[in-house]
Amino acid sequence: TGPLPLLIMHDGQNLFDPALAYGGVTWGVAETAARMIAAGQVPPFMVAGVWNSPERWADYAPAAMLNRLPPGVQADAARQMGAPRQTLYTNALADRLVPALRAAGAAPGKVAMMGSSMGGLVSLASLAQRPDVFGAAACLSTHWPLIAPDPVAADAVQAAIAAFIRQDLGRPRGRRLWLDHGDQGLDRHYAPFQSVADAALASAGWRGQHLVSRAFPGTGHNEASWAARLALTFTFL
Repeated sequence: TGPLPLLIMHDGQNLFDPALAYGGVTWGVAETAARMIAAGQVPPFMVAGVWNSPERWADYAPAAMLNRLPPGVQADAARQMGAPRQTLYTNALADRLVPALRAAGAAPGKVAMMGSSMGGLVSLASLAQRPDVFGAAACLSTHWPLIAPDPVAADAVQAAIAAFIRQDLGRPRGRRLWLDHGDQGLDRHYAPFQSVADAALASAGWRGQHLVSRAFPGTGHNEASWAARLALTFTFL
């Protein structure tokens, strides 16, 4: 089939093999992709699942958002979660993993990225940080609260989200973005943050074919919920 479009997904141990996945439930990535490719709904494509490290929060938390929080909040987060290194993680994917995958059959051109929860945040951060490599992102159950659903810090986090979108992400410039959330479990905290993000994205020109922002009532913060809308995100990407 020739070189294949490339999709990088975070939390790779949860994507394919129930023996490795959190709670024994995967996203069903291989099954959904194979079914859609066979039906002609999407072209053949390559998925690279990058496992998370034990310092997942430090790897995934967007530095450009954290840097806009009050110093005391940043310090508390670092004490609890570790020193952030998202920019290093994104650059490692862009400068080391992507070239290796292209050598193994991935197509040249822009790469798509997908993740859930903190993986959604790092997908968004990577789209902003390395637009030379990443051209689309799907962010499922995006963990907008960043430092946990703490009402004391909520206003500061929302302000950081809006500033990040306006100043770091900027206008679409050909990029595409999928955002979603449910309303059960941890996802029940996300709607107010998503509204802030949606408003900032609109002001930056994200609309139409560039942006999808959806709510999925009755769904929660788990692999089964994300697997159920995987076909939608594959179609969008």
